[in-house]
Amino acid sequence: MRIIWAYSKDYKKGNKNNRLPHEYIQYLFRKAIKIAPDSYEKIVYTEEENFPIFSDLGVSFIPLKKKPFTFLADLKFDIADQLSGEFLISDGDLFIEKELELKVKPKIAFEAIVEKDHPNVLKFKQILIDKGITKIQPYWNIENNSSINLGLMYFNDDKIKDDYIKEFRKVQIFYNHYIEPEYKFNEKGIQFSTCGSQMFSMQYFLGKDITPHYFIPEANITHLAAERKDRLLSEFSKNTKTII
Repeated sequence: MRIIWAYSKDYKKGNKNNRLPHEYIQYLFRKAIKIAPDSYEKIVYTEEENFPIFSDLGVSFIPLKKKPFTFLADLKFDIADQLSGEFLISDGDLFIEKELELKVKPKIAFEAIVEKDHPNVLKFKQILIDKGITKIQPYWNIENNSSINLGLMYFNDDKIKDDYIKEFRKVQIFYNHYIEPEYKFNEKGIQFSTCGSQMFSMQYFLGKDITPHYFIPEANITHLAAERKDRLLSEFSKNTKTII
């Protein structure tokens, strides 16, 4: 099975990411690629200028063309749009220590459910509703306080994948037309992605009456997300040379 990591310096955003050096983020990506089982076909989706960062790891590359930033998940949806069949897309700070066991292969799967979202995410959702997103995506009206962690994404049904991506594009366009010009969240470094991609995903699948598979808690994976991001900083400082 293919596993893809999407890397770009332009997407080093968020409270923790902004305080950590690029070299440390690269170290995490490299560690994730090394740890992932060799039974997977390993692919990095990145700009050509970044190929040398990963070229010694036995990966293949898909060139990434620069485009304006909307949400942190943009690159994952961009590469998913270019692929078909069965594949995984993984965060660079997510470590898969052994091949994921799927007794019955689902059509679509994700890392985990976020059972109760942060109040800011619910505030962002209300902004979308107030601005009229339900006119194009009625499922935003479904009562829901949870979202989907997209740290690990699994696709195995092109019809579902393509429609999911099509609907995500609508959120991107809506955000750029009606939200960013007024609220300037991206300009201020405030990540709307928790709503625009993660909560969107939950609203979408609720609206489509699709129940994805979730890898947590069964899968043996470690995700250094959010406040855990700098957990390996001392290991990085001791054991690696600067990669740039």
